[in-house]
Amino acid sequence: MKKSRVSEKFSQISQAVQQVWQQAFGIKVTLFPSDGPVHLTAVRQGDYQIATMKFNFNVDPVYTLQSFKYKCNMMNLTNWESQEYIDLLEASNYEVDFEKRKRILIAAEKVLMDEMPIIPIHFKTMEFSKNPRLTGALVSKGDIDFKFARFSY
Repeated sequence: MKKSRVSEKFSQISQAVQQVWQQAFGIKVTLFPSDGPVHLTAVRQGDYQIATMKFNFNVDPVYTLQSFKYKCNMMNLTNWESQEYIDLLEASNYEVDFEKRKRILIAAEKVLMDEMPIIPIHFKTMEFSKNPRLTGALVSKGDIDFKFARFSY
């Protein structure tokens, strides 16, 4: 069976992490490649020491941060929960001032990174260039919708 581009990318990232951890920390990592359903079942059952997962991020960071709010959340496969983190996310729900809300979410992200139930190691980025005469094109999650796009001359 041919590997998809995504699974090939994850394989390359896993091998790079394996090599770096061995060289930098002396930690021997044995990789156990598996298909999606087998991998997800093992992670859901906690049958791993470290596992790779992919997250699609939304424009508003709260959607990703909410994934780790409660350990019973289906997306939180870490079995981690923090009352401080929960309180910060709750506070962000009621803050109407954009800058204050942003600071609250940054504080929540700091708790997540300090307690380290996850280790972000790879971020996918996309770059676009736009003709200044183009109006009405909508960009969302890497998709471009030209339905209402027009050129102005």
